[in-house]
Amino acid sequence: MNRGELLTLVALGEDSGRQFKANITNADSLAADLVAFSNSSGGVVLIGIADNGTLPGLTSADVRRLNQLIVNATTQHMRSPISPKTENVPLGRGRVIIVVTVAEGLDKQIRKLQQEGRFRRVGPRKSWRWETLGDGK
Repeated sequence: MNRGELLTLVALGEDSGRQFKANITNADSLAADLVAFSNSSGGVVLIGIADNGTLPGLTSADVRRLNQLIVNATTQHMRSPISPKTENVPLGRGRVIIVVTVAEGLDKQIRKLQQEGRFRRVGPRKSWRWETLGDGK
């Protein structure tokens, strides 16, 4: 993805397949978002973009920390692990946006650990909700 493609996605705003995050510090919270995308029709988390669509971006230190957080979220905070695609899109000024693309899961059995049931994302960020799909067994 290049900067122009990124700006096009940002101009479209958040919806049931696209979420903006200025920053992430909690692997469990990220896992919940990724699981919800996997259990619906897939989606993209754009890290380094504020809710209002501005692009503060991330420093190289942020990128290193977030790459480890993404690995932890996808391997230790959900069952079965998923393998999202990550891509760093340069903004200039030494800043980047991390684009995390989650494919639709095949079995819909992925769920956040410490939660009962399977979840999927329904609606855009400001009005989305968890929809319980069953007990996940």
